[in-house]
Amino acid sequence: YICEKLLEINENKTFENPPPQDKGAKDKQDEDLFQTARLINSGFFMQTILADYLAAILGLAREGNSWSLDPL
Repeated sequence: YICEKLLEINENKTFENPPPQDKGAKDKQDEDLFQTARLINSGFFMQTILADYLAAILGLAREGNSWSLDPL
């Protein structure tokens, strides 16, 4: 899903549709999309863990404290 959205939005024209007969260019684009999507997904989960789970483990959520750690 993330790869599809990256290709759809294509900010700064980073990705171009290579010709279908150029397998090497298509494979490189697929790898670039996968790695970018992996970084986005990892960042999302890191933010969730640090903001929600860490506050819950420290007991800050029960105290009504609005503390959160935003790594981004």
